[in-house]
Amino acid sequence: MTLVALNQERSVDEKHGIVRWLRPDFPIPGLGHKVQGVEQQGADLGEAVLVAEDIKWPTDGLDQIRTLRDFLSMAEGPTQVPELSAALEGHNTSKRRDQIEAVLETLITAGAARAASDGYFLPR
Repeated sequence: MTLVALNQERSVDEKHGIVRWLRPDFPIPGLGHKVQGVEQQGADLGEAVLVAEDIKWPTDGLDQIRTLRDFLSMAEGPTQVPELSAALEGHNTSKRRDQIEAVLETLITAGAARAASDGYFLPR
C-alpha cells in the first residue's frame, strides 16, 4: 500500500472519529483535549523483529555505535537489548548485553536514540 493510500485511509478514519496513535502514551496526554469525543486507538505495529545475516559485534566503539544505530533504524518498533544481542552473530552473553546497553546509553546521551518502557528506538 502506498503512503498516499495510507494517508487517505487515515483521513477517512479521522472523519469518522477514529484517531490511531502510533505511540498512544505520548500524544494523548498532551493532545487528548483536542480530540475529545473521539475514539482513540493505538496502532497495532506488531512485535519488532530484527534479522541479521552474519553481522558480528564489532570490537571498535564507533563501529558498535554504527551497528546499533543501523539495527534500530531497521527495526519496525522499539527494540529490547536481548533482541539486539540475539540478532548479532556469535555468543549472546551477559557481557555483550552490558556492552550493548552502554552503547545505547551513549546514543541516548547524544540524542541519536530514545528509550521507552517497550525498548529503544530512533527518533523520527
